[in-house]
Amino acid sequence: MSDRSDDDRPAEAAPAPPAPADDAARPPADDAARPPADPTAAPPARSGRTVLQVVVMAILGLAVPLAGVVVAARSCNQTQSAGRVEVTGSPAGDWQARLGACRSALDRGERAVELGRRDDGGPLVRIAVDPLDGPVVTLWNPSGDRTFELRGGDCPALRVELRSSGDGDGERLGGSAQGTCPLAAGGTVTLGVWWRGC
Repeated sequence: MSDRSDDDRPAEAAPAPPAPADDAARPPADDAARPPADPTAAPPARSGRTVLQVVVMAILGLAVPLAGVVVAARSCNQTQSAGRVEVTGSPAGDWQARLGACRSALDRGERAVELGRRDDGGPLVRIAVDPLDGPVVTLWNPSGDRTFELRGGDCPALRVELRSSGDGDGERLGGSAQGTCPLAAGGTVTLGVWWRGC
């Protein structure tokens, strides 16, 4: 039995700290601890599919406004008219017709519009505004062998509006005419029509 007490024993050496782990074995650092990206670095290359999508979107972005411009231009230049004329009790009999075609006409310095088509290809109605006499409406029966004329001075109910836009060969006429008037030869005519771009 030894006479040495526990206090006289030499102290045991503390265990050595573990060796630092290799960098490759360390877990990834938090995003906040990562260094900022290099602003001069080239962006990652886009795939062929991504480039194709960008090209398609660019084409559509240009095509849609262009289509709108084309539609608007065609609408502005399109000739339109609608309405009807009805004659009752005239010496040439009764008739009615839809006035769905129009063209501008210039006669003796008057601006005029011709509407509808007779059997012989001529107009059914010609509407003009005389600088002195006011509105003048000339009617033909469908066969074209009888002509009737209405003047604003003889029919206060006749309302005619004739507008002009453009000039020269590009002049276009728009407007409207309506009213019920007696015919000098007997009978009554009822007119209601509008036109644009004629």
